[in-house]
Amino acid sequence: MFNYKFFLILLFFIYIPSTTYGNDIPKDTLNKIQNLIKLHADTVACKMSPEEAKKIEVFLIDNHNPGFETYYVGWAGDLGCLGGNRTEEYIISEVNAVGNDLSRYGFIVANDDAFQEEKNPQLSNVFDGIESIKHPTIDTFEIISGAHKDANCGEGPGIRLPAALYSYLLISKDYGQSWKIAQKKFLQCTNDIK
Repeated sequence: MFNYKFFLILLFFIYIPSTTYGNDIPKDTLNKIQNLIKLHADTVACKMSPEEAKKIEVFLIDNHNPGFETYYVGWAGDLGCLGGNRTEEYIISEVNAVGNDLSRYGFIVANDDAFQEEKNPQLSNVFDGIESIKHPTIDTFEIISGAHKDANCGEGPGIRLPAALYSYLLISKDYGQSWKIAQKKFLQCTNDIK
């Protein structure tokens, strides 16, 4: 006997919209930005493997001025080619469209500190050891990342390995010009992870 209720629930989960805002970024634009970041990474970083190149994430931040959109692009690499143990990290670069005719002008990488951590020390721990990043609305990010030292968990088990995992909700009310931590929630000590 066919179970219609189960079938409807299954359909619902298959067609749930993604939790990342901006999935409506045109495929052509997405490809141009990903290719730009690959070239950028080859220039300013080391160790971007083909597998890591496939994991480039693009988030639309500001689209209120057509032709001059702002995107944040997450990618993994060893910025500055520091070498050594665990110098690879998750980098979030700011990419800007430059002009209404994107086929003519294209995109530029504005910086590799999209959230302006250097100017905003409140955010300095948010981006250490990112486990996941979601962009549910144009002005929010949900990030799960590690803290190297934690009052409840002590120090991490090794170089650049987190002691604890936290969930952060970041908000911006000015098209990504500044970000604030709206919520920080302790998840668990890394020793608890099996």
